[in-house]
Amino acid sequence: MPPEVPKFMRLRLALICLLAFPIVASADSYYLTIAGSVGSFRTDVRIFNPSSSDSNVSLVFVPVGNQNNGAAFANPVHKVIPKGQGVAYNDAVASIFGTTGLGAISINADTPLIVTSRIYSQGANGTFGQGFHAERQGNLLLNGILIQLRADASFRTNIGAVNLQNAEAHVTWSLYDKNGNHVSDGTMTIQPYGVIGPTSITSGLFFDASNADLSDARVIFQSDVAFGVYASVIDNITTDPTYFPAMSPSGF
Repeated sequence: MPPEVPKFMRLRLALICLLAFPIVASADSYYLTIAGSVGSFRTDVRIFNPSSSDSNVSLVFVPVGNQNNGAAFANPVHKVIPKGQGVAYNDAVASIFGTTGLGAISINADTPLIVTSRIYSQGANGTFGQGFHAERQGNLLLNGILIQLRADASFRTNIGAVNLQNAEAHVTWSLYDKNGNHVSDGTMTIQPYGVIGPTSITSGLFFDASNADLSDARVIFQSDVAFGVYASVIDNITTDPTYFPAMSPSGF
């Protein structure tokens, strides 16, 4: 049996290994579910780098459409966010990517980031918009729930989704009414890197919801590939929207 290595020598060996093989910051990946520069809609994005080193960031605009948008990742936009500083991108789809339209934004960095977004419509009397923070791609959901939804004479609800995996996502959606009664199921195949733009839950793409009381509804979903989901509840009179991200069954 070999002799035990003294504790001080074990510590010395550990220090030598640490110096020879320094720890490299792990990459972080995020996504913004929806962004736009189309018609009266614009999106402002803020990115803050809280780390002690500059962040090398790659950004990709993934356009709306249930098709394989993998080609969009061939030409990412590269930015450097200085340590401890933030950058502002107004009308981000145009100012970062030089394009227009609706889509999701994929963000990859070699340090942790804090990313927020506001998508809004410019009207004659000001703006109407909704703000949200970027989600980590590691937190994409296989199953989850959207609550506080409403679709009636006063409000409408849109659901959007983004698949950032190189595989089809086969999704089952279930709609429940104000009293918790099951109303309808729907199925959908989201293509690799496909983006489902905000679509009314009563349009037929998601559900057949005729005559249901959806004044306080919820949607539950399951998928074989993790993806991102959100809902936008819009006041039919003022057009003021409220953003609701999907939550996992565990509440996070």
